Amino acid sequence: MTFMLKIVVGFLISVLTIVEVSLSLDIPEVGRVTKVFDGDTVELESGIKVRYLGIDTPEIAHDNAPADCFGNEAKVKNASLVLGRKVKLRYDENEKFDRYGRLLAYVFLEDGTFINELLLKEGYAFVLRDASGFSLVKSFLEAQRDAIKNKRGLWGHCKYKKEPYYVGNLRSFVFHRSNCSVVNTISPSNRVRFETREEAFIEGYHPCRRCKP
Repeated sequence: MTFMLKIVVGFLISVLTIVEVSLSLDIPEVGRVTKVFDGDTVELESGIKVRYLGIDTPEIAHDNAPADCFGNEAKVKNASLVLGRKVKLRYDENEKFDRYGRLLAYVFLEDGTFINELLLKEGYAFVLRDASGFSLVKSFLEAQRDAIKNKRGLWGHCKYKKEPYYVGNLRSFVFHRSNCSVVNTISPSNRVRFETREEAFIEGYHPCRRCKP
């Protein structure tokens, strides 16, 4: 490594360290929601964007792509719960930001209503996890399984073309249509076969955004 390259690398490391420390000092515990982007992402009056930890909701229309089934309903529900209201934010120890720089948080209303869990229980969201999981994954899966069993929200409303079977990835907890091109990139030892979509969701897998199973 050349002398100049060492200087550049050292400078970048210093900048990243400063940013990381700054972010850790500015993580809010409360805030007021001033904007709702979709069913699982909001903005606080401070300008900080918050992504609900451990869940995902169907996509709303964006970038010329149509909305997923129940995407608009999830956004409306989220707005009815939090828009203009003060919320409390709680975090997992291992992961506080996503790759877009948004805070990952468990969100509560002042009366104790747990927004992440409520959206799961009422069928507006599904569990979003990877192999590392998160602290409340077991209770979130219980809430999701109950919503599936009772066909609440998207589980009773949305219809999908049935595939012969589905393939999950043990590392990412994403599941795919059997003919999805991504399946060929998954190591055979990491492949899990599901006969139905519901089976995949019950086990805590979430759908591929490319093949949309």
